[in-house]
Amino acid sequence: MKSRSGVSFPFPESGELDRKVLIRLRSDRPSGYASLVAEYPDNVRRWASLRPVGTAVWSASVQTDERVTHRCIVRYMQGITTDHEVVSRGRLYAVRRCADLQGAGEFLVMDVEEIGDAEVLT
Repeated sequence: MKSRSGVSFPFPESGELDRKVLIRLRSDRPSGYASLVAEYPDNVRRWASLRPVGTAVWSASVQTDERVTHRCIVRYMQGITTDHEVVSRGRLYAVRRCADLQGAGEFLVMDVEEIGDAEVLT
């Protein structure tokens, strides 16, 4: 089942989108002489499936210097880039890449890296 986008695993089953996540656009602006202040102008809440990736995926991502620790699947939405972050249950995940699942325009797959505790980092 190879698709145009290269993402070849099946659609999520009923009930697999089992946790609420916040998808937000991060925008950094300069502050003072050498610091940055993060702003989040665009926030969207979605039901998602957020699961750790296997060791083969993780190892391959480390070799390409784009560490991926989890895979997040949501209903399809346009405009998601590596400038976005996913927040779930107090944890922060940076979007490393995303693709339309099977090229069907129904679900979006985001490969994300767990960064840490969202409250401490924001």
